[in-house]
Amino acid sequence: MARTDSRPKPSRMLAPAGNFPGSAELKHARLLIKQASGEHGRDGDADASGKYRLMLKAAERLISQALGLDRVVCFGSGKEALAALCGQLKERFGCKHAVVAAYTCPDVAAAIVRGGLRLRVADVRPDTLDMLLLSPSGSPELVVLSNLYGLPDRVDIWNDSTRFVVDDACQAILSASGDYSVGARTQFGIVSFGRGKALCGIGGGGVLVRSENESDHQILDASSIRGIVREIQRARQIHSSPFGSLKGRLLLSLLPTLEKPKWYSKVTSIPGLGLGETNCDLSFSDALLTEPMLSAAVAQLCIAQEITRRNLANARRWHERLEDLDLLEPFMERGCKFDGSVIPTRYPIILNSPEQRTELLELMEESGLGASASYDRALTDFPELRPYIDEGDCAAAKEVARRIVTLPVHQYVSEDDIESGRAIVRDVLSES
Repeated sequence: MARTDSRPKPSRMLAPAGNFPGSAELKHARLLIKQASGEHGRDGDADASGKYRLMLKAAERLISQALGLDRVVCFGSGKEALAALCGQLKERFGCKHAVVAAYTCPDVAAAIVRGGLRLRVADVRPDTLDMLLLSPSGSPELVVLSNLYGLPDRVDIWNDSTRFVVDDACQAILSASGDYSVGARTQFGIVSFGRGKALCGIGGGGVLVRSENESDHQILDASSIRGIVREIQRARQIHSSPFGSLKGRLLLSLLPTLEKPKWYSKVTSIPGLGLGETNCDLSFSDALLTEPMLSAAVAQLCIAQEITRRNLANARRWHERLEDLDLLEPFMERGCKFDGSVIPTRYPIILNSPEQRTELLELMEESGLGASASYDRALTDFPELRPYIDEGDCAAAKEVARRIVTLPVHQYVSEDDIESGRAIVRDVLSES
């Protein structure tokens, strides 16, 4: 049943993740930003730089209000935001290490290294993808939660006066745990508005800030938080760019169309795009934070309820069609009930062998069903990261990387797609 090169690509193919904002949502977001920046007046005579800064402040205010945060400090990417935060915590509190899950996005590790910290890598539970507790190192350190695919990691197990927990919400900003949304459960969080994230856009990200007297995980006092925010703001590179804005507007005009199944099949045929590849770039360049990036982020927050409804409905359908098969569903192993608190960005399943995973991915690709291998390696298996890892015996994470498949849950997934996917999964499992 393995795919042969002579077989043509399907005329219709689902993207592994998606939900770009449409033109109507973007128009509404730009109006909101313009109104918010106009509240402060004096923008009629401002130069391009002044208008850009008014726009940035307005967008940050809208994003922080929508997420229930004290403030958001936006950057050109989530990686830059995390690197800046790591650098500040290293400088102010003498942090030398960051604890991070062995199975997570390698961009997280790259940002930590860029921020000047070394890595202590924690293994994961192979059925739930939970990050396992590492004993304290004896000196101040960060813990960067992964919250993969929308699944909230536990915060309470890391309560220690020497640990600064960063709630990475790039894949889980729409999920909640307890009384708070992911990203707002600790004093600092991280968000990304890049392709395939919970709020899918064309880039940009930010440091999420919640005041110490409202956070369950209280380490820093208010003065320390203000100082960190001030230095982070000074460190970022922000300025207006007509070319960057033009490029962003062009992308936003194209991507909502190109992610549609009949067009995405053609996109995947273009060589050199690197779609689905897992890379670790320690020398990543700073991205320019543009108005279209911020407009896309605000637009996604305006339609968050609709994204939530669609993703939940499709994840529930995947579960209902797969629950009688011999595989692991991390959402179910975590006890998720599809009640609206945990919102998937993708629906992960874990097969019984690497061979099953390979065959399933080939057959799903033939059928245009948008399954993904996600991250194909544990962090300890990236040669670029090994010189920066001080601890990391991660057998379970390595096995997860060989057996995991993620299934799409976005707006273009139909009931017929899920039924076809179930048949393929069933056939692959029955052959073993």
